[in-house]
Amino acid sequence: GSHPDNPNMQNDEGIGRQIQEDKVEPSEVFSFMSHDGKEYSINVLDDVLYLTDLDLVKHLPALDGDLKDKFKIPGCLPGGRHCMMNGVNMNGRPFMGPNFYVTPPASFTHFHQDGHGTVDSGHICLSGSNEVVMLRRMPEQHKKRALYILNGGDKRKGKNRSTYDGLYGFPHGDGLGEKPLWPSHDAIQECREMNYYPSVFILKPGQLVHINKGRLHAFRKLSPTALPDSDCHAALRSELVEKAAIQKEQICVSVAWDWLYQGVTSEGINREIVSTLECARLNRKHYTQSLAIPETSLLHMARRFVAQHEQDMATNDTKDCLPLLSFQPASQQAVEKEDVTDGTSSRPPLEMLKGILPSLSYVINRHKLSHEAAQEMKGVKTPEGRVSEGRVSIAPRPNAWENPDAVTIDPYSNSDFVCRLCGEELSNCYMHCDGCEELLNKDYNICVSCFSEGNHKCFSYMHPFNKRRNTSINHVGNMKLERKGASCVCGNGPKCKSKRCGYCAGCSCRCH
Repeated sequence: GSHPDNPNMQNDEGIGRQIQEDKVEPSEVFSFMSHDGKEYSINVLDDVLYLTDLDLVKHLPALDGDLKDKFKIPGCLPGGRHCMMNGVNMNGRPFMGPNFYVTPPASFTHFHQDGHGTVDSGHICLSGSNEVVMLRRMPEQHKKRALYILNGGDKRKGKNRSTYDGLYGFPHGDGLGEKPLWPSHDAIQECREMNYYPSVFILKPGQLVHINKGRLHAFRKLSPTALPDSDCHAALRSELVEKAAIQKEQICVSVAWDWLYQGVTSEGINREIVSTLECARLNRKHYTQSLAIPETSLLHMARRFVAQHEQDMATNDTKDCLPLLSFQPASQQAVEKEDVTDGTSSRPPLEMLKGILPSLSYVINRHKLSHEAAQEMKGVKTPEGRVSEGRVSIAPRPNAWENPDAVTIDPYSNSDFVCRLCGEELSNCYMHCDGCEELLNKDYNICVSCFSEGNHKCFSYMHPFNKRRNTSINHVGNMKLERKGASCVCGNGPKCKSKRCGYCAGCSCRCH
């Protein structure tokens, strides 16, 4: 290291410290202001900053461009050729990286599944090494059993050491329970006996690991210190440290991203889509938002492959016709049928359509049943002549057909189409609160499942500061009284501003 006052003078002890001169007190504290205006201090000699999920696109665009230009298998990047989101526009995709990570040795991220099981991930190690444990894809009950084993639990001895949530918590978040120790040889062996096929390896600089969706995995940054013999990585670390002559700790730098592998054969495509849809439904039950957008991706895949199939049929009839879906000549297209970057052939669109058909039928049937149920509830009235709580109006046209200059919502974006209650993706059919639209000029969108379960009959904050139970201020869907008039004994009035209502906005309005 260089002396801060004399660059020609080497002084390793000066790194991270302010040299004491002229009786200036040494400073080993780094202070900073957080987003909420609070000041924090860190002793840089005792504590190490753990930098995770740094957005390359926003903060390091040059590095992001370099990765996309020189990566050998670009089809495996978010929205790439082998990604389910390939047919979804850029603004319609959730951000999945690439992200940048700078982490100290010996730190670790314990077992989790990326995107709560809905996405694949790629991880490139640039410097340092990562000790990795990864299990196969399996149903949720086996994931829970595997976590119980790997977290130090033993039902035979009545032992459960950790309460760590590896399925529906965030791997880098707080409040997930006590972090368990790194797995032992015995835990790995028990996973093998359960046919969980644990992979125990070290990811070295320059290497890439692909982690398929729904696979539990854990990362630990390699340190040259010796491990206890019971640690599952003890022998691998000792061998690497001796072979590579690692004597000093190395900061671990890596790049990672999430994506949705779509598969190649029809059987593989069906397996990948079903896995994502199943995890997405499980996430909804736990009120956890999925990172993936499987239904939206599936619908765009169907539209894309149908168009490609129709193009191929037309091209067979007119050999000299320029392909409609490409600006390249047909001869160059034929050359690119074989992808030289990843060695895989382009599958016929009909093969891809066979793969997505079972899942597509499931999604479309759900949407069709939802629309039929909405038709039955349209304009239903109570015996007293009042419009019932279940009244549903159907939009005259899809959001994508609206004039983009006249509406506030962007049908091709991803931000507005998530259920406000359970976090489920809103792909094609969703419920929109007319009361929030008319009275608050805000969007309150929920999934069909939450509406059918009556979850919308609740109080939700729509105003950032005012928490009153008033339908002209917040979403209030659980009012039960029948009071009309300009003034009401509840004191939360006045009456609703909607012309079709007239009930008290503080206790009786049903507009939401």
